Amino acid sequence: MTSLMITAIVFVALFALCFAVGMALRDIQLSVAGGAVPASIRRTVVTVEGAERPSSFFMQVGFGFDRIVLESGTGIRPIAAVLMMMMSGSLTGGVVLIIENDPLPALTASMFGVLLPLVVIAFIRRRHRRRIEEQIPDVIALMARAVHAGETMEQAVALAGTDTSAPLGPEFTMCARQIGLGVSVSRAMESLGERVSVSDICVLSTILAVHRHSGGNLASTLEHLSVVVRDRSNHRRQLRAATSAGRLSAQFIGVTGPLLFVVLYFFKRDHLAPLLELPLGNLLLLGAGVLEIVGLFWLMQMLRGQNQ
Repeated sequence: MTSLMITAIVFVALFALCFAVGMALRDIQLSVAGGAVPASIRRTVVTVEGAERPSSFFMQVGFGFDRIVLESGTGIRPIAAVLMMMMSGSLTGGVVLIIENDPLPALTASMFGVLLPLVVIAFIRRRHRRRIEEQIPDVIALMARAVHAGETMEQAVALAGTDTSAPLGPEFTMCARQIGLGVSVSRAMESLGERVSVSDICVLSTILAVHRHSGGNLASTLEHLSVVVRDRSNHRRQLRAATSAGRLSAQFIGVTGPLLFVVLYFFKRDHLAPLLELPLGNLLLLGAGVLEIVGLFWLMQMLRGQNQ
């Protein structure tokens, strides 16, 4: 590999790094200054105001990627996340290419490097959703007390936004602003459910919409809903605690295989010579990679089912 190629790789990696970090810092600063991601950005990316889901496969993939980034609570926009993925892929691929001088390991490392920021953002999004789920029972109980004290539904939503901390408080504040601009309470809460994408918020928005059309004892309904949501949250917490050892063992088993292969490849490559040089070894290595991906996907599905 010539010095010109090395210089080009380093230049692209550094340029992507500086650009991605600059975009991320700008988005985080705007999020902190405004309390949340600007509503206009969310309406153009996420189905907030009744927009339809895209029909084609690639547009659905982009739609899902935008939701993961915007629902992570980091304030980073999808374009900044894409630049981070490009930076990570070019950096890891360039480093491996400089060390190994072989395009195949560099391409593999670049693929894993591209996925690394997405994995981190998905992990942050899951923690963000858990914090929202923990706040929902208290918010519903607060709205029930406000309605029971004589406040209107609109005032209860505004009170939930002012008296609740992040990450759920700014979302209710945005709902209060939408209601102040003439949006109905049911439509504003439905917009909240589309932004946050939590089932309990969807149930709350349905209750408020039904009460708006048919009436009823809203305070009592919200109190019962708060108890049910709190019980569900406690059940999920107990389930995660009871299955923590099994989940940790499964995650360790899933990571051990690829990690062992990477260690042997860089430090004991002679042990992998039959797999890398013989046709049968290449076939076995390909089959192992496919089975590893299927196993990791299966493991993620099982863990997702336990967390719900």
